[in-house]
Amino acid sequence: MLDRQVVLYDEEDVRNPVGAPIKGPLRSLEELAVANWVFVNQKAAGFGTDTLMGAKALYLPVLSNGTTLAVIGIEKDQETPITDEVVTFLELVATQLSLAIEQSKLTSERQQILFENEKERMRGNLLRAISHDLRTPLTGISGSVETILGDQDTVTLPAETKRKLLVGIKEDADWLIRMVENLLSVTRINEETMKVAKSKEAAEEVVASAIQRMRKSYPESQIDVTLPDEFILVPMDSILIEQVLFNLMENAIRHSNSQSAILVSVSFNTKEITFEVADQGKGLTDEQINMLNSGMSKQNSPVDSKTGMGIGLSIVKTIIMAHDGALHVENKPQGGAVFVFTLPLERKEQMEWQKF
Repeated sequence: MLDRQVVLYDEEDVRNPVGAPIKGPLRSLEELAVANWVFVNQKAAGFGTDTLMGAKALYLPVLSNGTTLAVIGIEKDQETPITDEVVTFLELVATQLSLAIEQSKLTSERQQILFENEKERMRGNLLRAISHDLRTPLTGISGSVETILGDQDTVTLPAETKRKLLVGIKEDADWLIRMVENLLSVTRINEETMKVAKSKEAAEEVVASAIQRMRKSYPESQIDVTLPDEFILVPMDSILIEQVLFNLMENAIRHSNSQSAILVSVSFNTKEITFEVADQGKGLTDEQINMLNSGMSKQNSPVDSKTGMGIGLSIVKTIIMAHDGALHVENKPQGGAVFVFTLPLERKEQMEWQKF
């Protein structure tokens, strides 16, 4: 019926015509200007009308509830005129387009609302964790310093007690430094999209780097690692995923109340790579597991401070979500807790590996 070029112009096309690329006769700046007039005035214009009749096409507005959503342009053809039948058909197409575009906009708006709510929830969780977790070590440092300073005159504190207080101050200060590093890592996440810039990184190297950091902070820790035989390249921000692994291992060391080794393993399939960090301690309560798996919401009994899971795991979840990944927590049948997180592999190049 048409046998000619038909173009659909969206708002961006007609609102910013200057410098638009010319792709065919209906994409010139002159034709875009006609389309813009139709968009603004909500009336047909161009070839076959009384308005801007010198145009190379007939332009029809796509309307919905008094708002212009787009413009349809149909190229003129001297051998095949634009009949009333063609115009009626295009008006029907415009009606269907308006419904489809309106539905798409509503869907996008709903998704944006959900996205903003999720951002606020994540921000709230992080702020609650910060307000609780940072207060605990700061209170400990302040109390220890006051005790030592108050003893200057009386000299009643044994030397060993003073040493323990100073060791506690150093441990609290070191913990605060690591928490600052955690908070700084979040700045690598785009605030608008809540996504990260990914590049192909070797999973084995990221795990090794996290373990190296862990052994510097906890020299007496035991960490057993299980890696696949394949060399796997994964789309990720390596600095952030290293921080995730460090946080999970530190949580396992501090929270498990066990001297047994921390178990770190990596596996993969065609769609995703899986990282597991497990301890061999007392495990988590049902409340803690439900809280962690449902989104780090507020709970009655806090699982962080200097010895728990507030800032560290809030940031873990934020980083994993920014990678379009998932985090799951459970207790092992033989005892201890295991944190499992997955990262997706790219669709076209889902895996790149080579045998050693």
